[in-house]
Amino acid sequence: MRNAWVIALLVSYISLVSLVSIPTGSRENHIVLPLSQSDRFRPLIAGVQMTIATENSSGEYYSLATTGFSSHIYINGKYFYGILTAAHCVRIENQVGPAQVYQPTLGNNNYIGEDWRVSNNMDAAWIATSPYGVEVDPFVYWYNDATKPVVGARHPKLYTYVTMIGITSGIIQNCEVFKINPDSTFKYNCSGRGPWSGDSGGPVIYVQDDGTVLATGIISFVEYIKTDDGIRIIAGGAVDVINAMNDLGVYLETW
Repeated sequence: MRNAWVIALLVSYISLVSLVSIPTGSRENHIVLPLSQSDRFRPLIAGVQMTIATENSSGEYYSLATTGFSSHIYINGKYFYGILTAAHCVRIENQVGPAQVYQPTLGNNNYIGEDWRVSNNMDAAWIATSPYGVEVDPFVYWYNDATKPVVGARHPKLYTYVTMIGITSGIIQNCEVFKINPDSTFKYNCSGRGPWSGDSGGPVIYVQDDGTVLATGIISFVEYIKTDDGIRIIAGGAVDVINAMNDLGVYLETW
């Protein structure tokens, strides 16, 4: 019998790509343009590329991940807005200071915020963007010419089908939820197609009949087997988004 391996999905090193200037959208007339997941989105939406800078005594580290759901916190009568992500995206061993986050690539004009809250109980974290002037709208990326509105959230349900969105694997639909764990994670089968490195933090969603979206999970890990022909993915893993929000004390933004 071959051993199964479980890995977190964050890429360790990145290369820069050219930037594209995007007109600012709004909740009344959201952007619907032929964009790729690696383009510059203002306002931000879930499912597109972000770059994370972390530092420890050994130096600085840069990695790619996928933006998560628009959300907010409420402190002393004031709202702060940001995005959910996986904790392993913004934490390294012996880290110094918070992770600095950019979208889509490094650069002063692309700085969007830093991690404010990281869970000690599950692979979930919250990146604050609103103190830095970057709005995040309650939409998910949908191929290259559309977005889908997030209208609510639900816990994962066994033997139902979800969609995952990551910058490496793209959009993978019809992934069956086959296991829900007591630690707030769940597993889904995408017929061997993903997730993979760089997809971490991205949205797992349930698409309703009217095309609107219910937030379900935060992409967290992958299980795979090494074979003579390479790697065979067994399952994707995600954190239950409702449990993550409750743990972090953040609230989902909805359309």
